[in-house]
Amino acid sequence: MRAVLGFWMVPVLLGGCAAAPTTAPPPASLLSSSWTGEIKVRFTGCTSCADCRAAIRQISQAQSGSDHVEFHAGVARITYPTPATLKASEVANALSHPGVIKGEVDQVELTVEGLVEQGAQGRIFTVPATGQRWRIAEGSVDLPLGKPVVVVAALEGWKGSADTQTLRILSVETP
Repeated sequence: MRAVLGFWMVPVLLGGCAAAPTTAPPPASLLSSSWTGEIKVRFTGCTSCADCRAAIRQISQAQSGSDHVEFHAGVARITYPTPATLKASEVANALSHPGVIKGEVDQVELTVEGLVEQGAQGRIFTVPATGQRWRIAEGSVDLPLGKPVVVVAALEGWKGSADTQTLRILSVETP
């Protein structure tokens, strides 16, 4: 889902890497005029009963801050129509508490537009619209430095702190 991106927020390091940027934020003209922000939480086990589906929707909506939550075929899909902090680990952690649902969180994916920078600790994926940053996992798809891209990435280490989370890039496209 896409909406117009017309402002920059002060970088806030929520849900991402605390590494300092090596370059200044890119000019707005480098980014596309639309916003892409989506979280997918994949489940294994039983998630077919009405109680589990309702709990998944309610918890996803409450934790993500988005009113756009769908659940189908074992996947909760949360979309953000306007720039907002992607609270992927918060959603996944809330859904993984024992007794919340019968199934288990299997994978957490993000689809978002951003830029790749070279940081002191390796490559960093930055979402300029929100200031979120994640280290890019070794072995990920190669990404161009400093050019806007839309990535689909698995969030690794979502159970841990923001400092330990990395993105394993699954696919990339140029906006």
